[in-house]
Amino acid sequence: MNLGDYPQVIAQCRKTLEAIPSAIKLKFPKDAKPTYNEKIEKFLSSLSLPQATNDTLKIMLKELWAMTSKPHHTNSTFNRADAEFVLNIAVTLLAYLGEQKKN
Repeated sequence: MNLGDYPQVIAQCRKTLEAIPSAIKLKFPKDAKPTYNEKIEKFLSSLSLPQATNDTLKIMLKELWAMTSKPHHTNSTFNRADAEFVLNIAVTLLAYLGEQKKN
């Protein structure tokens, strides 16, 4: 972050988001190639959260995934504020979901 490589910070957050549904063994039909959104939905349903919380987390994760995918697929420009925003939200989601997984 201090070196000014903001797209790289966002790309690393994408890798972190990508790993979240891998925290548990998700079952899909053999030969299935589930999307990130399908993995997130299955992961969240395993946490037994209130529906409103589940819905909010699903939206947040899907939208943050979409935002962090931009440097991976395009020549998008990101500044320090963008990188700080994504990093802070990703860390907060990871901490929250980790805590929920323990319960």
